[in-house]
Amino acid sequence: MKSRYFADSFFYLAFFNIRDRHHQQVVHMAQQLEGTIVTTDVILLELADAFCEPDDREEIGRFIRQLWVSSEVEVVEITRELLQRGLTLFESRRDKDWSLTDCISLLSGGSGAYVNVSLQVNAGAKTGASTSLTLAQASLYDQYGQDLSWNHTVKTTNGKFTVAEFAPSTPTGLKATVDGKTVYIQWQANSETNLDHYNLYVGYSSKNYDMTGSPFNVGNITSLTAPDVPEGIYYLALSAVNSNGQESSLSEEIKVVVGAKPSITISSNASSYVPGDTLSLSFSLSNPTATTQIVDVFLGIVAPDGSIYFFDYSSFILKLVPARVDDSRTFTPAKTSFELSPGYDFPLTPFFSMTLPTGLPEGTYQAFAALAEPGSVQAGSPKIMGEISISSFTYSP
Repeated sequence: MKSRYFADSFFYLAFFNIRDRHHQQVVHMAQQLEGTIVTTDVILLELADAFCEPDDREEIGRFIRQLWVSSEVEVVEITRELLQRGLTLFESRRDKDWSLTDCISLLSGGSGAYVNVSLQVNAGAKTGASTSLTLAQASLYDQYGQDLSWNHTVKTTNGKFTVAEFAPSTPTGLKATVDGKTVYIQWQANSETNLDHYNLYVGYSSKNYDMTGSPFNVGNITSLTAPDVPEGIYYLALSAVNSNGQESSLSEEIKVVVGAKPSITISSNASSYVPGDTLSLSFSLSNPTATTQIVDVFLGIVAPDGSIYFFDYSSFILKLVPARVDDSRTFTPAKTSFELSPGYDFPLTPFFSMTLPTGLPEGTYQAFAALAEPGSVQAGSPKIMGEISISSFTYSP
């Protein structure tokens, strides 16, 4: 007659939790079993409850589904009749500290004798058919809190349980810094002892890692340097692969901008004005690079006759200062040596407003904004950073 073994919550918890004091004994026994494993829906329910952390759910769900379809495992379905019988036993045996799950397990052996593998492991238990999940969990929580730290799963083959390792945990801490065209990438090391390498996924749009050669096997390292990267926007994610070829899920995605420059934009609140209208000018400022940028900021207006005026904030009172178009040394910065931190983003904000009087020259005006390397404009050799932003508007009397 084919041997039958009853596996309860204690057995599964000890099998999955590598820090359980019965873990090695349970694993050894599981690999020696020849015959049919018997368990119940409520035991699997409690097993899933014990491993309810988000990172564990997919694996424990896969394991339970394996048991349902395995020809070597019998999962007793909990009917209302069986639940009622178990409840009656639970109420009547006040001399035992059996849980309701234990009582149902006592009634779930099916035809033929069976051996409770948990009792073989936990020979000192006095609970009858099984050691309850409540007792097992209490022991686990006393030792480890709620961190069950399981890192392998189980398959049934020819009536035996075999251990298969899980994929590595998802890498964390992925970040990148850019210096010119060189990208420096780093991340936190995984804790698995059988880690083989990391895969770096690279693409040109979010969640689409379509760069030729991606993913790149970068080896078992935690940082790398990519020189001479073409200008552009890149999206990166990382996975970990163990020696069995099992790959983790992807890390959080990061965006890397290479060759980007700080930018400034200016705009007016209308495209044409007449006397009595309110002219409002706004600007925005951003630094999409991964490094701090130091800039001089220039804001101004070019009149219809070609004369140029700069906004001056140096006295804490905004005023327009005339300058010579042919001599940049006369250009007045609105702000000097302004520090833009990585990712700096100043939204479009009004900075100048006035009601237009009569008597202004008719024609097209151009409001402009520009960034320059500190001191270069006043030195007579302007080094403009990025594009000059221009907003044109007309004035008619």
